[in-house]
Amino acid sequence: MGYNELPKLTVAIDVDEVMARFLDTLNEYCKDKYGMVYNLADYDKYEYAKIWGCTSEHAADIVHEFFTSPHFHYGIKVVPGAQEALKRLNTLTGIDL
Repeated sequence: MGYNELPKLTVAIDVDEVMARFLDTLNEYCKDKYGMVYNLADYDKYEYAKIWGCTSEHAADIVHEFFTSPHFHYGIKVVPGAQEALKRLNTLTGIDL
């Protein structure tokens, strides 16, 4: 099999806290909607129910509400340098990102 015949490579890239500041915006949403105040240091795991002191069902409801909110659609900021890193990866590998 020649170089041009190789199967297309798929690359997975973590978005939360790697490419985008998901938790910052989730915290803003929780503060605005529920008066819940948390810092990034509070999230030593992605088990929101334990961090927020609520049931898993209630935590899931909050996150799903967040996904439909303007906070989620317009408020998540890109991690500085993330876009440049993806462009560099594309340049070095030729992978369409």
